[in-house]
Amino acid sequence: MKKFVAFLMAFALCVACFGTYGFADISDAHNHVVHAVDEDDEPIIPEYLYINQKQTSYTFNELTGTLTLTLVIDSESVAKGKYGVLKVTAPYTLALGKPTVVGGSVFGQLAVTCSTVSTSSTTPSTTATSEVQFTIQTTGDATFSQYAYVEIRYPVDTKSAYAYSWLRQAQVYVSGTVVTDQNSSVGFDPSYSTYSIYICNHANTSYRVAKEATCLTSGVKERYCTVCNYVLDTEPILPTQHDLDYSKPFNQNLYPYVKPTCYSYGSGCFKCKDCESLISGSIPKLDHTFGERILENGVYYYICKVCNTREVATNQCPHDANAYTMLSVLKASTCTTKGTARYQCPTCKQIEEREL
Repeated sequence: MKKFVAFLMAFALCVACFGTYGFADISDAHNHVVHAVDEDDEPIIPEYLYINQKQTSYTFNELTGTLTLTLVIDSESVAKGKYGVLKVTAPYTLALGKPTVVGGSVFGQLAVTCSTVSTSSTTPSTTATSEVQFTIQTTGDATFSQYAYVEIRYPVDTKSAYAYSWLRQAQVYVSGTVVTDQNSSVGFDPSYSTYSIYICNHANTSYRVAKEATCLTSGVKERYCTVCNYVLDTEPILPTQHDLDYSKPFNQNLYPYVKPTCYSYGSGCFKCKDCESLISGSIPKLDHTFGERILENGVYYYICKVCNTREVATNQCPHDANAYTMLSVLKASTCTTKGTARYQCPTCKQIEEREL
């Protein structure tokens, strides 16, 4: 134990005498950053540490025909006035138009202002490159990691260029450089990134319920692409009707309970089985209470026992003419005229006259 304490004291003495000489070289060799300190032991943040392409995402809006690349840039410390260039290289099969650019900050500290946009073609049959020049500005004491973004929006002609699925797939390359205060150019880390872009024409769509409707809130139905899952548009779903419990009325002093019948509506105040809200309103009519089927003039009817409503039965007699039986001859046939007779249906007993 005494030897260990002695070792620590000797190491501390060496540090006090020789400082951190050589540590920075070792750190640089291993890609570490060493901050110096001032007389108040406050760290001195270098004006420029790094800028790199933090992450990139893309979205395609079929309604506006716009492909949006979102590039997020981060920096620990950036002095005002830095500028750089973003390069987006895409194949000609992607049929990208002249882009528009939007820049801004995420946390209010690091801002990106985009100045000019240019497009150039390297080999017309293969690729096209868009260059976006931007300026970086900071506000406040930039002593921590900050993020800003650049959105590059390309118009895309999906009507003519993407008739076949293999034309909708392409590799997009994103690279860039930044110029420091010392006019030295620093590349992005990594130097470039590759993103697989798929432009879908959303030819196959279907509907699905994104949010179920209830008796209190509306729902949402969306039309989406079954290939890429992009949501093209949404439609509201009307709230469902309250499922009232008519067996127990409430607030009868304000809403007197009226019992429904098969010929009149009822009314009262009742609780919803789903949301438990008290709802006043009418009660649907009751179903008719029909007795046995009766026959009148060859037609079957049902008659309600409560209100005497008469309804024609659905299961009527087929009146098969070949099954009728002759009851009597009304007029005999002669050599010049046909006679008539009375026939009766064996099922419903309907009687009719026929020629002989």
